[in-house]
Amino acid sequence: MDEVKYIILDSIHLSKVMWNDVLDNGPTTARHSCDGKKFILKYTGEQPAFVFFITQDTIGLWEYTSSEIEEIVSTSPDWTGYTSVTKLP
Repeated sequence: MDEVKYIILDSIHLSKVMWNDVLDNGPTTARHSCDGKKFILKYTGEQPAFVFFITQDTIGLWEYTSSEIEEIVSTSPDWTGYTSVTKLP
């Protein structure tokens, strides 16, 4: 099985997410920052095509591993209060 990858997006792009292309079931299962301005998506394989529509390039967004996103979520002021990427906010 492919490794799970994570990306962080601005919440203004929430409506552009193709939920069938990611492991989250919908907006309520995606992890949101404390201020609600960002959210995390998880997926396997290549970045979903909708990401390139959002970024308007062929590069996409920075990808994080499980350990990297866990570090961000547990230490960054934007995400503190959330201690596991498997738990809902």
